[in-house]
Amino acid sequence: MTSKVIRFEMGNRIKVSDREMFHYYKNHQKEFWTPGKFFVSHILFIVDPKSADKERRLKELKAREILRRLRAGQDFAELARK
Repeated sequence: MTSKVIRFEMGNRIKVSDREMFHYYKNHQKEFWTPGKFFVSHILFIVDPKSADKERRLKELKAREILRRLRAGQDFAELARK
């Protein structure tokens, strides 16, 4: 409550120009910096060494189909979610 009153009272009296804000930002950029974020996806086909040749071929066909879609421009993240 107190901070709201102070902000209201002071906000009406204190005027900060765009130029002052720009200079403050320019001189304090480290305070505004945040590290970038990355989201990583991968597509993995696990083939059990003991699996039948038919199962291996099916997974290889599926992998080739995904590769074809990627080369055609389909979104990697979208394909990875499937």
